[in-house]
Amino acid sequence: MKIKLLIILLGFLAVPFICYAEKKIDIQSDKNREIFFKCRTVSLIQLISRPEKYNGKFIAVIGFVNLEFEGDAVYLSEEDYRHGIGKNAVRLLINEDIEKNAKKFDNKYCHIAGTFKDTSSLGNDVFSGMITDIKFFQFWGEEKKY
Repeated sequence: MKIKLLIILLGFLAVPFICYAEKKIDIQSDKNREIFFKCRTVSLIQLISRPEKYNGKFIAVIGFVNLEFEGDAVYLSEEDYRHGIGKNAVRLLINEDIEKNAKKFDNKYCHIAGTFKDTSSLGNDVFSGMITDIKFFQFWGEEKKY
């Protein structure tokens, strides 16, 4: 009985670490999508205000995505994108899979997971950091009608 309880307890303790696993993940897999929706997602506000805290860490964010030449980024809001407020955005280093599906994600809110890089020390970056090694990229959902 004690062994079963110990195994169950260890299983629960391991769940938070699933979010930070850095293995290759199929961005189209429903199973992986469920894992990331259960993970703690960092807000872009947290990421932009404390980039040193997340530097080099595997994180997930939700934001408004713009995919264009030298302008791939996730913005805090659509308004920030429309008004060109790059400091309210994080650059995206997209892979071929995402590039092939760019029309599906462009100018939409998306849920993205990858490794965050703090670029504040560069001083001249238009954006507030970069997300590289993207493992998960999904359309977030339809706009709610009130």
